[in-house]
Amino acid sequence: MFGFIAFSTPPKHSRWISLVSVWATIGIAILAGFTLDATQSVQHVFRISWFKSAGIEFYVGMDSLSHIMLLLSGFTSLFAVLLACRSTLKQKGRFFGLILLMQAAINGSFVAFDLFVYYIFWELSLIPAIFLLLLWGAENNKKTTLLFFLYTLAGSLLMLLAIIWLGLEGPTVGFSFEKIATLNISPSAQTWLLCAFVVAYAIKIPIFPFHTWQADTYSTSPLPLTLMLAGIMLKMALFSLVRWVIPIAPIAFEGVGQIFLWLSVAGVVYASVIALQQQEIKRLFAWSSMAHVGLIAAGIFTLNPTGLNGAFIQMTAHTIHSAALLFIILLLTRWGAGDQMNTMGGFRRKNPFFGGIFLLIVFSSIAVPLTAGFPGELSILIALFSWNPWVALLTGLSVILGAVYMLKAYQSIMLGSLNSAFIPNENSFHLSFSEKIMLLFLAFLILFLGLFPQWVIDWVNTPIQELLSKSNILMQK
Repeated sequence: MFGFIAFSTPPKHSRWISLVSVWATIGIAILAGFTLDATQSVQHVFRISWFKSAGIEFYVGMDSLSHIMLLLSGFTSLFAVLLACRSTLKQKGRFFGLILLMQAAINGSFVAFDLFVYYIFWELSLIPAIFLLLLWGAENNKKTTLLFFLYTLAGSLLMLLAIIWLGLEGPTVGFSFEKIATLNISPSAQTWLLCAFVVAYAIKIPIFPFHTWQADTYSTSPLPLTLMLAGIMLKMALFSLVRWVIPIAPIAFEGVGQIFLWLSVAGVVYASVIALQQQEIKRLFAWSSMAHVGLIAAGIFTLNPTGLNGAFIQMTAHTIHSAALLFIILLLTRWGAGDQMNTMGGFRRKNPFFGGIFLLIVFSSIAVPLTAGFPGELSILIALFSWNPWVALLTGLSVILGAVYMLKAYQSIMLGSLNSAFIPNENSFHLSFSEKIMLLFLAFLILFLGLFPQWVIDWVNTPIQELLSKSNILMQK
């Protein structure tokens, strides 16, 4: 509702409507957390018959897995709106409206417990993203938009076929989570179902070799949309692997799913190598993001409780890092620094506070202990080592490469002398009070999650254990 209101109101009003909306969703999610029992299955249920003849119910609810995703969605949307407020985008009312509609669809996919309703929300989230990219992206980005649309549409059509098959399977027609999760599906059928779902998710994450849309899309998107894509939209796919694919195809997940584990690890290394060669800061972010989410996907594909717990910690950390790094890019752009890192340098001398916060963000993104990036990455590496020590070693190489390209980027932007090619404008190196608060808040989250990761584990561990146990794939590793 707020999205439609913001879409049709003047920019100065739509900004406040958007802020009220995202703060309201965050507040509701926090309040719901106080009444949510992490040891129980779906709660806060709203369930009515929708298309009775087709077995489709409007069935939504919440468990601790969906709850943490709603918190991440609220955080991402808040920072996307704040980035938009500080940008020079035109027609901001429409922009804010589309961001809110995109958030609503993404949230719907997290709380849906009817597979067909989930698919509707999955598809609805794509529509505002396409319009945001097409109308506010860089010039001549029609090819990029078309590629993004075709990739995601192709994957979604495969998933739709699998959903229809699942709804018709069994003694009754229906798409509820309880019915789908208890189907007795043959190993061969599980294999093609897994491929249909995982290809759709591999495109969205993205996993190598389904990644070719990402770098161009991230670099041509307005920063708030890039944040929505990296901060929460790709997490829909990671979350869906756990919510839907493991219960539907546990045997195939153990077998064929390991191919996707190898592809995830290959993508981590590949993206890290490409990131080393980047000079454009948004493309560096795109390849860095692919490396980090590839590691998260690998942790899920291990089917190890430690790896799955680590994946949710790392999803939280990656959301924080995405907001922080894109906020840094926004400030650099506002200061007139451009997007080429080789034309920057010496910014730390001009604003030591900014340089210190930026360094903490870099340390967290390369998983320095006591920062947000460390506990999740360590858990995933432990799970990978239990699965195959050589895979863990190969993935560890990407950690080293990540440290190289992120520290190199920090050196290019913040250290040395101010580049003669950089001509400061009147606002260069200035941070408003609210911007300092935003940076300090991000720094607090980085340190808090690095020091106290156990709250994420406690919140998601029970449903993960139950999920693996019900699927008869809980392994002692």
